[in-house]
Amino acid sequence: MTFYKTTEFAALSGVSIKTLKRWKKAGKLVPISTDEKSHHLYSEEQIEEVKKIFGKKFPTSENKKFSNSESPKKVAPKKDEPLPVINHPAKNFIIPIDKLSKNIFDTTNHSQKRGIIECKKPLITTKFDLEFLKGEPTKFDKIVFCASISEQAAENEFTTLSILHRAMGGNDSKLTPQRKDAITHSIEKLSAIRIRVEMNEVNEKFGYNGGKKYSYHGYILPLEYIKKTEKANTTELYIHFLRKSPLLEIAEMKGQFISYDNKILAVPIRNTETISAIKQYLLERVLEIKGSYDPKRGKRVKKLQPVILLDTLFVQCGLADSDKWQRQDARKIIENIMSHFQAEQLIHSFEFVKQNGKFHSVKFTWNEKS
Repeated sequence: MTFYKTTEFAALSGVSIKTLKRWKKAGKLVPISTDEKSHHLYSEEQIEEVKKIFGKKFPTSENKKFSNSESPKKVAPKKDEPLPVINHPAKNFIIPIDKLSKNIFDTTNHSQKRGIIECKKPLITTKFDLEFLKGEPTKFDKIVFCASISEQAAENEFTTLSILHRAMGGNDSKLTPQRKDAITHSIEKLSAIRIRVEMNEVNEKFGYNGGKKYSYHGYILPLEYIKKTEKANTTELYIHFLRKSPLLEIAEMKGQFISYDNKILAVPIRNTETISAIKQYLLERVLEIKGSYDPKRGKRVKKLQPVILLDTLFVQCGLADSDKWQRQDARKIIENIMSHFQAEQLIHSFEFVKQNGKFHSVKFTWNEKS
C-alpha cells in the first residue's frame, strides 16, 4: 500500500491542506497512520473517499492537474461543523492580463466547434480549449472572477457574497437581493467553465514555473457552496475554494497581472451589472496602458496609446446593440467614472474625442514618471 504525507496528498487530490485539516477535525477524512516523525499519512485508497465527498474525480498527478466529469456540486456541512472566521478580506483587487485569461473573457474571440469553444487566435506555445457548460462569460462574470481570485491571492480559503460585493464596489454598500442573485448566477457560471491547458513549451522557453511543465484539466474556479445558519436564523452562503484557480496560478507564474487597492472602485454611482462592467473595463485599460511605461528606463516598454475606444468598450460590456440614447447614458457613466479616477489621481485629465461628428474614444493623460 502506498502512503502520502499531508502535503503530498493535498497535491495529488487537489484539496488544500487547510481543508484536509478541517476534514480530519470533523472526522470526514482521517489519516490512517503516522510515520516515525509523527507525520500524518494518507493512503492512495483515500483518494476514492475524496471522490465520494465531492462527487468529483481527482486522478493522481504530480503537475497540479485534475479533471472533473460533471459540473461542480454544492454541498452543505453538518449543522455542528464549524466554519473558519474570515478575518481579512482581500484589500487588493487582482486582474490577470495574460493572453489566456483575456481570451477566455473576450467572447468576441470564441467560435463553436463540436461543443468545445476554441479561440480563433490561439497562443503559439500554449495549448488550451474551453467548454462553457452554463453559457459564455460576460464582463460582469470577469469582475466576479477577479474578486474571487483576489480572495485566493490573500490566502482566504472561504469567502461570502457580501465580501465579493464589497470588493467589486470598493465600499460597504448594501448587498441588494438583485445584486446577490447576479453574483450567485455568475459564480454558478464560472464554476462550470472547464479548461484544458498545457504550458510546456512556453515554460521551457521563458523559464515560467522554474522551467517545469504545467498542465491542468478542470474548472477555472473549483469551489463548493456551504450554507450556514447564523444568529437570528439568517442563512449565510459561504464559498469554499477547493484549490487556487489555474488562471491565477498561470498569471502569477508569468507575472502578468494587475493589483490595486479595491477602494479605487468606490465610484459614487449605483453598481448595476452594466455599470460594474464599464467600471472594470475602464480601470483595466487605464492600468494596463499606464503599466506600459517603465519609469526606470524612462520610456515606454509597450506602444499603448492612452486612448480607450468607445465601440470596443460597448462590445465588451454588452452594449453593442444599444441605441443612441443608451450610448448617451453610457457616456455619462463613463464621464463619472473617469472623473472619479481623476479625483483619485489615477489619471491627470481626460476628454471625449469625436471622429466624423460622432463620439469615438476617451483620451486621458497621467504623470508617466510617477
